[in-house]
Amino acid sequence: MPRLDLHHRIEGSLDRPVVVMSNSLATTTRIWDAQMPALLRDHAVIRYDHPGHGSSPRTGGRCTVADLAHDVIALLDRLGVRRFSFCGLSLGGMVGLQVASGFPERVRRLAVCSTSARLDAAGFWNERAAVVERDGLDAIADAAIGRWFTPAFARSHTDVVSWAGSMFRSTDPSSYARLAELLADLDLTGALGEIRAPTLIIAGLDDVVLESVMVGAVGWVSGMSNAFPREGETLFRLARAGRYAEAMPLYEWFMPLLHLDARPDLVQCIKLCERIMGRGSDLTRPPRLPLEPSERSAIESIMARALADRPALPDVGLKSAA
Repeated sequence: MPRLDLHHRIEGSLDRPVVVMSNSLATTTRIWDAQMPALLRDHAVIRYDHPGHGSSPRTGGRCTVADLAHDVIALLDRLGVRRFSFCGLSLGGMVGLQVASGFPERVRRLAVCSTSARLDAAGFWNERAAVVERDGLDAIADAAIGRWFTPAFARSHTDVVSWAGSMFRSTDPSSYARLAELLADLDLTGALGEIRAPTLIIAGLDDVVLESVMVGAVGWVSGMSNAFPREGETLFRLARAGRYAEAMPLYEWFMPLLHLDARPDLVQCIKLCERIMGRGSDLTRPPRLPLEPSERSAIESIMARALADRPALPDVGLKSAA
């Protein structure tokens, strides 16, 4: 792929320590707005858009993460920036791993957020690329954005969700598809030993089930599977088999329940869900406190929606329920 002149923003004087911020797929430099006041106290910040994102030119065809990394290095060379720290989110984190392993002498510190060196999800990403090429980004936007925010955050920050949707849909569909194909082929595991920079790895708690299996987890412990054991086992087996297109609708149905499993009062949540399913009592012993009436009502509503929309399960070899 020919080198691209990436759209970028420089904030602060470049005679200060520089940090480069790299976005996730289908986002723009605006994704970092909330972090700017803290970063600009001590750093100059360079934000840039991936090809076909924001104001950057479209990709010219298939590309690799090495192409994206060289575009960033070419940008920094033009700006006269030799040494820098790098922070990347998701796809941006993968670019950061490539930059830090391919140009170790230039990276002071590295932070990678919600990312991986290998996804082991070629079928999922190739299918997503094909859908976007055929039907455009609207075909996947709501489902994709729904994975970015917990239900509680989405309810209380509708403006942020709307803003994220507009940003997602502003991406060039062809460029999105090419970068999705990049993710299908990604494997940086052999290069990780070349990274010399002190590295901070950040992951979220609310989105780890399917993603963890994609990157090699061989087991899964989830209290919410006590309430929905067949759904939990089916999701795990689909992921282990690489049947991601079948796993995603089930994962999206399961997600509001899995979020309950990540709360400080997860035991109370799980026991209430089990009682609703006819499996035991929701009583808990001190020091655990009973759920507040409003919280209890919210969980009952989540369960009601889950039961109303309970999906038919693909065949994964489970014995029929007695």
